[in-house]
Amino acid sequence: MPRQPGKRKKARGTKRRRRRSQTLPAVLVLAVFVLTIVAAVVFISNRIGRRQAGGPSQAGRASIPYEEPAPSHITVIPANGGKHRPPPGARRPRLPLVAIIIDDMGYNLDVGRRLVKSGLNLTFAFLPDGPHTAELAALARRYHRDRLLHFPMEPANASVDPGPGAVYLDTPYADMRRIFFDNLAVVPGVIGINNHMGSRFTQNEAAMREFLGLVSEQGIFFVDSITSANSVGYSLAREMGVPTVRRDVFLDNVQSSGAIARQLAVLAKIAARHGSAVGIGHPHRATLAALTSRRRWLASRMTLVGVSRLLR
Repeated sequence: MPRQPGKRKKARGTKRRRRRSQTLPAVLVLAVFVLTIVAAVVFISNRIGRRQAGGPSQAGRASIPYEEPAPSHITVIPANGGKHRPPPGARRPRLPLVAIIIDDMGYNLDVGRRLVKSGLNLTFAFLPDGPHTAELAALARRYHRDRLLHFPMEPANASVDPGPGAVYLDTPYADMRRIFFDNLAVVPGVIGINNHMGSRFTQNEAAMREFLGLVSEQGIFFVDSITSANSVGYSLAREMGVPTVRRDVFLDNVQSSGAIARQLAVLAKIAARHGSAVGIGHPHRATLAALTSRRRWLASRMTLVGVSRLLR
């Protein structure tokens, strides 16, 4: 029996509709897949861009407050070469005296503990808002290490937050006094203060005179971290009779073993030339590794002391 033309056309139309109905989901799946890939590429590109722009590159890094770089970024050698020399008549030690201050203590618990327990006579400066400040300060006290309050001060870069407990140029004296004693209460038993950031604050003589008056009232000392080449902290403290000393070298602005080793060598040269020197580092793993792996080298070139031994 011959096929009827109408039925053939109907069958062909049905097949075409089936093919279309099967093709449509496949197209949708492919479109969704392509959009997902594009979104993933955009997300990854944005993350890389933020890191290259200076965002956090390590997990948990964002919780550690930003520390301003030194003038000339890595090393500052002040012009007054004799500032650390021992008092007249004092016997010069066989090796120069060097203090290494570890700033920003209170955040990295593991590295902080290991630095305190390293056997190296380091000085530790604690941020008032650190989640582990109380625990690490108590540990440093048990190990008889010099302990400083790392006092947050206004930086020159207004977009940078120095963190809780900071003082600014427009902070009224009554508020400055309250903040000062609140911060001291968080880190009991400190014997001195050094500035965290403060590149703007430490340049202002009127503000520093008020602040150093509070330091003098407590009978403690001030270490000028020299986050600004124009800081008046050290010279003004000497004028006011506040025991003081200033930083010579930042050790770990570049966090690599080789870079930190070079900074330690600079520190040793300054100490050899002037009888003593002050370096500042931070609780980074690279800093811990550099200091502990060079224990013998350090011992052959310097006597590590608490920063209180170098006051003027």
